[in-house]
Amino acid sequence: MSVPQPGRRVADCAEDVRAILAHLGISRAAVWGSSVGGPYALATAALLPEAITSVCVSASLAPYGAPGLDFAEGMPEGFWEEIRVFADGPGRARAEFRARSAEFARLSSSPAWWMDRWADRAGKDAAHSQQWADYLALVNRDGYAGGGEGWWEDWSASFLPWGFDLASIQAPVALWHGLQDTAAPPGHSRWLAGHIPHATAHFPADQDHTNVEENNRSAAIAWVRSHM
Repeated sequence: MSVPQPGRRVADCAEDVRAILAHLGISRAAVWGSSVGGPYALATAALLPEAITSVCVSASLAPYGAPGLDFAEGMPEGFWEEIRVFADGPGRARAEFRARSAEFARLSSSPAWWMDRWADRAGKDAAHSQQWADYLALVNRDGYAGGGEGWWEDWSASFLPWGFDLASIQAPVALWHGLQDTAAPPGHSRWLAGHIPHATAHFPADQDHTNVEENNRSAAIAWVRSHM
């Protein structure tokens, strides 16, 4: 079981990965990250270059405040307002996050809520299936069981400096980002592709934040295997 690490940065994950690999006796590995997990996969590659063979990232955010990136372009106004609150002061943002997360925890712990949220896409593909709704509900129920502090740390780490240099990544990187994504607009992966050596980016025209990972999973796994 991991212990809390208040004020942690994205870069701090690398030592956890190093310890896990050592415990399992693994010397070389690929890393995979989706959404806010993307920066952690990139951090691992940057900070453990001797261990990481390739990186596959779906629908990732780019660093907040990065030069040349319009972070909010393509985001709904409500989501951008949450980020603005954080930028104005973590104290106020933390209080508001706690209030929102309590309500979100209640709603997202129900599979029916996910199916309703997907509307006419519900049941149409694997990314919007009843099985996936059941899984997301379980993850959120378990994730909030001990309170929302871990979620807050993940949220805040996404918008603070990540603590590593993208240009130091030596492993090949594949980025997948749907052009219909508004939670993390595709401009984020375009920016990442321009600042990561050996990066290849894919932008499926008809996909968004909810299905780009699932719809490209087979192709992404084949790409990872080709670099092992």
